Amino acid sequence: MAERSKVVTSDPEVTEQLIDEESGSTVDDGEEQAELEAVQFETSAGEPVTFERGVDLFDGAGNYVGEITEILYSLTATQTASHSTDWYHTITIAYDSDDVCEGGVPLGELAQQWDEGVLTTIPEALAEHGRRKLLLWELNSDGQGCCGVQFLASERGLENAPVEEKVEAFVDDMLTEDGTVRDEYDDLVDWDDLENRYGEIADLYLSD
Repeated sequence: MAERSKVVTSDPEVTEQLIDEESGSTVDDGEEQAELEAVQFETSAGEPVTFERGVDLFDGAGNYVGEITEILYSLTATQTASHSTDWYHTITIAYDSDDVCEGGVPLGELAQQWDEGVLTTIPEALAEHGRRKLLLWELNSDGQGCCGVQFLASERGLENAPVEEKVEAFVDDMLTEDGTVRDEYDDLVDWDDLENRYGEIADLYLSD
């Protein structure tokens, strides 16, 4: 298996060539696999959605569905009866739920559920507000030194609220009336460090 690649931009049907940044190798022929940090696809309305390893999935009502534990890309060559070669790009996503079979769920299936409003994630909902610093803060949140949307929701009694309501409460808490990050939060983190660590993922979430 190739080393884990950080990011790949994809839709459920066509996958861009993967490049392993450390070794320079590519996943471009034969049967290959690569673990991904994130994958991006487009909804039927043409809107980009990002799934990231370690991010929690929620249903439309805000109920916890599971944490994404693995994003696996496979490129498989199949010989046809006429001795030509067909190539299949597949991405499967595993998350810790009793309803998910071993090996994960095809990206296309989750994309369809997203289209139907069955799934959502906190970073995607937060990205709708277009506030890069808040997104970087959330990507860095650990529930301790840097507390994000879920921590605030538990403090406000919003554990069972829809994701959008939790995110709205977080945005209101983090920002002043003029839309800047409150000083008490702004001084707690090194924004350049967060940008270096999470900027690439933030770009995916904030892409138009």
